[in-house]
Amino acid sequence: MNRVLAVATVTAIISALACAQASPKFDVVSIKPTDMRGFRGPLCDDRGSDPSVYVARNCPLLYLVTRAYGFPAARILGVEAWMKGEYFTVHASAAGKPDRSTQDQMLRALLADRFELQVHEATRAAKGFVMTAASDRKLQPPSHPDHVPLVGVFREGDARSPAVSYGFRGDNATLAMLAQRLEPTLGPVEDRTSLTGHYDFVVRYTDGTQDLGLYPAVIPALQQQLGLKLTPAQVTQTVLVMDHAARPPAN
Repeated sequence: MNRVLAVATVTAIISALACAQASPKFDVVSIKPTDMRGFRGPLCDDRGSDPSVYVARNCPLLYLVTRAYGFPAARILGVEAWMKGEYFTVHASAAGKPDRSTQDQMLRALLADRFELQVHEATRAAKGFVMTAASDRKLQPPSHPDHVPLVGVFREGDARSPAVSYGFRGDNATLAMLAQRLEPTLGPVEDRTSLTGHYDFVVRYTDGTQDLGLYPAVIPALQQQLGLKLTPAQVTQTVLVMDHAARPPAN
């Protein structure tokens, strides 16, 4: 009997340790609502270089969810008005130096604990594009493979005049990330390139509001500059559904 009890105790301890390892959390968390009356500061800034600290200044819950789960706002359903119209400042810290993936898990736990967030993933059919590639010969291997994978957007030209061009810049990025970044411009894009590596790339295009003859529109630009073909199609899209959330108590 004692042996059975001992085995059960050891099993419970191992299970508890596994859960603790699987669900890392911030050690200290502070959340304060932003008073928008007379507000003059920048909206939603969570840039920082210290991996042990996460600070999001004046951000809505919707942004925090996009950051924690990696879904663009267009693919998050069940969003109520306050979730994108009310702003919060979050200060959270943890021991050690968690990487980006671990920090995202910590942020998910924070949202569940403090915002009572409950979500689930679902799929839906949507009109969009399928992205394919004959090869990766127009894609460069990452010059800094230790960098956090990123696909950024940029605008070229005088800020006071119409843009000369727009573009996407990949730094140690995947094509799946590019497909997601294309979504606000083109709608859903499903990556069927079968290229799973990380790359550096730059693609420049014009948006159609003016034609200076420098670059093509975004779809031909992707094919000419990166060797990526986009074909209109009915695609299966994974979405994140927000089942429940509540305003957090300030502390």
